[in-house]
Amino acid sequence: MARESRCIPWRIRGLRVAIGALGLVLLVLVFFFSLGAASLRGVHPSLDSLARLPEASLAPPGAVFVRQERSEPTGGYRYLLIHYEAAIPPNLVLFYYEHRLIERGWSVGFPVPPAPGDQITGCRGDSGVDVFIDPATTTDMTKFYVELSPLLISGCGDVRGPPSPELVAFIVVACFTVFMVVAQIARLRGRARRGPTERREEGVADWAAMFFWAPYLVVALRLGPELDVPVWSRWFGLFLTVAGIAFAIRAVLVLGRHYDLELEVHADHELVRRGPYRLVRHPVYTGLALHLLGACVATENVLLIAGTLLVALPTFYLRVRAEERLLRERFGAEYDAYAREVGMLVPLL
Repeated sequence: MARESRCIPWRIRGLRVAIGALGLVLLVLVFFFSLGAASLRGVHPSLDSLARLPEASLAPPGAVFVRQERSEPTGGYRYLLIHYEAAIPPNLVLFYYEHRLIERGWSVGFPVPPAPGDQITGCRGDSGVDVFIDPATTTDMTKFYVELSPLLISGCGDVRGPPSPELVAFIVVACFTVFMVVAQIARLRGRARRGPTERREEGVADWAAMFFWAPYLVVALRLGPELDVPVWSRWFGLFLTVAGIAFAIRAVLVLGRHYDLELEVHADHELVRRGPYRLVRHPVYTGLALHLLGACVATENVLLIAGTLLVALPTFYLRVRAEERLLRERFGAEYDAYAREVGMLVPLL
């Protein structure tokens, strides 16, 4: 029985290693999937991508959705056509779309041929949008169509639209993949250069980190609904995504041989207070939190937002508290003084 009890921790650790390895493999697969999606999107947006644009569901108040049509997959001209009906005059329908499309960054104009005033055309980057009134419109009911198409229109290349969802997903996944590569190399090098482990913290916070791949699966596959946000917020979210990972990587490199993915202290553990550690006591978690919050803003994925706020950030906090206990036991008054001078996750807080 004693021999069996001594084997249990090794079996648990082996399970942790297996789960971590599977997570890394899954992250690599997600990375290549997002790379492929971004590469295809770089040629032309797919109809599925167009269908998820907010413009695909943009309609004046009171408009009734009738049906949606798609071009044949083998056809030359690809389009997504949405048919609506509304009990408002045609000119007000066109005015609504002109105002909203310009507001959302589209270049909009009224074409001269073939029917002035019955159609507006917009373009942005590599996408085009047309809103035209059905000739069958009556005085009581306006019938109209919204057509989205993946076209590179002359003169629209300079009209900057929001970053494509595929590009956003690739940047988010690629940033974290780079972090994991750096973290694994730092972990292996650190274990070869430091003393034996004195104490390790086990528990929910330690095991929850094994599911690091989950947010990136949501991002790459675009699971869950997405909110409609201003264009500038998506660019700002991408900035936070990249900056957060850069900050976390800098913290890993400064920590050097003391860095590990597991919660532990070792025989020759030192209290590092240089670089990012002069700003916050746990800059790796601060950087990762900024990265995930930036990903939430850039993707506006409701499932990612919920997972970040309800699972990821609380997990970071639990891991920080566990590390705090280990470090206070290891360094005592020295760590207490450090904690009084430097914030835990936010500078000066």
